[in-house]
Amino acid sequence: MNTTLYIKRTGLLLWASLLAGIALAQQNPYPDSSRYRISPVAVNTELAEWGAFAYNGSVIFSSNRHSPRPSHLVHRTDKQTGADFYALYSATLNANGGAGKVELFANELDSRFNVGPIYITPNGNTLIVTHNVEKKSGTLKDNGKREYVLQLVFYSRDAKRSRWRKDRDFQYNSSAYSCAHAFMTPDGQRLFFSSDMPGTLGGMDIFVCNREEAGWGKPQNVGKQVNSGQNEIFPSVSSDGRTLYFSSDRAGGLGGLDIYQVALPLTDAGTASNMGVPVNTPYDDFGLVLYDKKQGFLSSNRPLEINGRADASDNIYRLLVSPPTKLYNLTVVDSFTQKPIAANISYRCLDCDGDTLPQHSSVVAGGVLKNIPLTSTYRYEVIATADGFPPHKQLLIPTEENTDVVLNATLRSLVKGTVVDQEGVPVADAIVTITDNGGKVYRYTANRSGGYTSDFFAGGSKLEVAAADAGMVSRPVTIDLTGRTARQQPEYTANFTLYFPEKMALQAGVLFEFDKYSLTAKAKNILDKLSKAMLRQPDVTVVLSGHTDSRGASEYNQVLSSLRAKAVRSYLVGKGVKSSRIKVEAYGYSRLINKCGKGVPCTELEHQENRRVEFVFSKKLEVPQM
Repeated sequence: MNTTLYIKRTGLLLWASLLAGIALAQQNPYPDSSRYRISPVAVNTELAEWGAFAYNGSVIFSSNRHSPRPSHLVHRTDKQTGADFYALYSATLNANGGAGKVELFANELDSRFNVGPIYITPNGNTLIVTHNVEKKSGTLKDNGKREYVLQLVFYSRDAKRSRWRKDRDFQYNSSAYSCAHAFMTPDGQRLFFSSDMPGTLGGMDIFVCNREEAGWGKPQNVGKQVNSGQNEIFPSVSSDGRTLYFSSDRAGGLGGLDIYQVALPLTDAGTASNMGVPVNTPYDDFGLVLYDKKQGFLSSNRPLEINGRADASDNIYRLLVSPPTKLYNLTVVDSFTQKPIAANISYRCLDCDGDTLPQHSSVVAGGVLKNIPLTSTYRYEVIATADGFPPHKQLLIPTEENTDVVLNATLRSLVKGTVVDQEGVPVADAIVTITDNGGKVYRYTANRSGGYTSDFFAGGSKLEVAAADAGMVSRPVTIDLTGRTARQQPEYTANFTLYFPEKMALQAGVLFEFDKYSLTAKAKNILDKLSKAMLRQPDVTVVLSGHTDSRGASEYNQVLSSLRAKAVRSYLVGKGVKSSRIKVEAYGYSRLINKCGKGVPCTELEHQENRRVEFVFSKKLEVPQM
């Protein structure tokens, strides 16, 4: 691409090709490297193809080949080159990166002059195209040729008509300068583009806009980490949003336009680096777009043989990327003491091709596993296990800069055990509560066998563990993880036997059907256990008091509370407990335990708190020795 025709002399086209013949070398002067492999794509002709973009299984590009436009469209050519104006074409992508039949892409994007490149959002709903337009003033340059600028146009996908519909022109387009080569970050929140608008450091610069509710915010020059006194064009962003690519003709390159990369987000310490051979050559290399971490397209007018003839026009090349593999040191440390610990490490690459099994290595003396080959920017799942520690899983994304990786193995412990009643029968659905020393409460439900297992708790915690079910409670257990003088266990056991406290309250909803005093199956199960405990201690007496919520008539509630308390007494007597040991009292709604008095708005849950039967024993019912 002879960009000087546009950039340095403000000529007609940004895309005009250098058509002078170039003798091809007998051998490829730009051999593949360990990181990059480059090969021409089958869409190339002796005219120009460039600006490739992968979309929906196809490659879309711009070309000035003779286009078979529909008969209703006027066929126009560039008077300066004699070739067609640039139009958009597409070809299907094969599994090996090759291309199928070439066809015109989206006639609705056509214009009077040149079209391309394009950008399409990942969801396929928005397209941004660069158009070459004539200045409205119609003024002529010194050489008698008209002046043109580049402008960005937004389109949206019209699914019903299977076509693109123009939404709007870019709000910062101008007839005084160009806006071109739009590309968004993967999250759609930032828009990079090229422009020679006021505020450039020289020639064309890369600008960025942040998405706002009303559209795009004011363009900001991305700064000296990217832009120079020369020209920076064709920005693109990697699929993970971590790298910005662009082309520049700044000094220090291999010649013409070179492709550069810089880490995102941009920082004062960030520096753009030339991607080197074979990505760059002494010719124009531009328009790099990676459609995943491992492959993409670029454009170049480097020497290429097409149909047995030397071709010096722009052509499209496929780029295969192998990120650099370096040797890394992995250190497993105790996150509490930050001291290395002996551990076993398994790791597997999440982004590598094929099925990659975990690789295992034991940490050597000193807690450091040295010289592990990892590929920077790839994701790895690393699992470290150490004596006394639970498995520690960590997502690792190595960087080229830091080859010393620390894996913080947090010394954590879980609590597990079983919950049984006074007869040793497992209590399904019992609730186990664990309260840490910060006051946070964790709740776990016992399974059918009465078993439970907690989450992991970090070293430094002090845990209070207890269990309860339907009025029965357990004695609490303390698990102290605050001290580190002794080795903390990865697993602690806390078993519980439930008993009846000296005073307890059971909600009416547990004991009775709604608005009734007949006992439920759950109530009978609880009272069976209570009767056995009272029969073991014949000197223990109990006072049963019935209570209701404040809704309904006072007389009705008084009777209902009495009937419910008596129903509990009758069941216990039927199980062998002498009636003389059971006293019944009824209070209706005269002893509410919350604010929910007559006429006070309350939730159903708050009303439920008042509907209850209280049990007050003369002394504690002892838990039998198991």
